[in-house]
Amino acid sequence: MFEQKTIAETKRLLKAGDSGGLTEEEARRRLSEHGPNELERHEKKPLYKRILEQFMDPLIYVLAAAGAVSILLGEYGDAAIIAAVVCLNGTVGLFQEGKALALDMGSGTLPRLLASVKGHEVCGVVLTHLHPDHYSDLLVYAQYLAKCAERPMPLYLPRTPDRVSSLLADTGVFDVRFTDAESTAQCGPFALRFAPTVHPLPGYAVRVEGDASFAYTGDSLATHALVAWAKQADVLLCDAPFTEETAPSPSPHMTAEQAGALARNAQVGALWISHLVPGSDEQAVLHAARKIFQESSLVEEMTDRSV
Repeated sequence: MFEQKTIAETKRLLKAGDSGGLTEEEARRRLSEHGPNELERHEKKPLYKRILEQFMDPLIYVLAAAGAVSILLGEYGDAAIIAAVVCLNGTVGLFQEGKALALDMGSGTLPRLLASVKGHEVCGVVLTHLHPDHYSDLLVYAQYLAKCAERPMPLYLPRTPDRVSSLLADTGVFDVRFTDAESTAQCGPFALRFAPTVHPLPGYAVRVEGDASFAYTGDSLATHALVAWAKQADVLLCDAPFTEETAPSPSPHMTAEQAGALARNAQVGALWISHLVPGSDEQAVLHAARKIFQESSLVEEMTDRSV
């Protein structure tokens, strides 16, 4: 909305004063209309409620009825097996409840995250590299976690640039774990495996194994190492904002054609393309990828992200 406006036009749209900020009157009006500029705090649900909710399922009701019938018929062995299955299901459900993993947190990602899951129920955050468009919302997220997190959240990130990794570590709400080309980790129910990327800043693509396999390149050129790393993943997510015709030279990102070739050579199930930038011809990008790998799609993106 603002990326093609002049400074004067942008100030007018934002109703900002000539001094470069809001007038006192406008600030009071917005405070009255929208409230303080603070993230909503979610109270943690008591443990007993979380346990009870694991058994509020029609299948559990059927199993409980079958167990009761087994007891009435004197089939105590069957009843014991059914009870064990119900308890195991509840235990697994409780362990995995609300688990989510955040991959990169650029501008605009935090509201989407909080719309999908309570922020303190995320089991960890992975940053593929430390350009601001991949971590800026993490600083706001840190304020949220400071209010409601019971323990530091695992944060996986490259060590460099040192000033950025130190800034994130100094928030006090993250358990910082530096990644490298050989890194593997277990974060909640997810197994993580990293691979080096080729980009102006050091970075590592991350493959997530859970109920399905999800491989995210972050910003990178295509490499043979990424083919082996992404082999037969269910979904490959690539940052590929350009086609061969529109890519700058040199480019810090792979093109849509290169992403398609990576997906084809790695024999993945589906390719998702992200990191589209203002001015990107989305349909041209999608068409270029599909010429090489048919199961390609575009991921809805915030168009104000920088390259």
